[in-house]
Amino acid sequence: MDINVEKAKTALCFLKCLSNSTNKRILYLLEQEKELDTDRIAKEIRVTNNFVSHYLIDMRNKGILVSRREDRSILYSLNLNFHKKLLGIIDEIFTTGNSSMEKQ
Repeated sequence: MDINVEKAKTALCFLKCLSNSTNKRILYLLEQEKELDTDRIAKEIRVTNNFVSHYLIDMRNKGILVSRREDRSILYSLNLNFHKKLLGIIDEIFTTGNSSMEKQ
């Protein structure tokens, strides 16, 4: 299997994100609601704004989420480009894996 380092880092980044229950809850919520502000996310997952802000900023910095300012709020949503890239990497891994398995 010939997966480059950058692609492996992208996949690993997302898998590390999923190892944290707060991140999983935020991602699930944003998948359902599409775009939410920090207050609403904190309320929905029953944590403080400061607590959830740390996770939101970290996932945004890793490219998993995107944000935009609207008035005094920052709205977060899934970065669809990141997720498309991740799905492409996963597809490449399994396609490469299957074709090498078929040759055996």
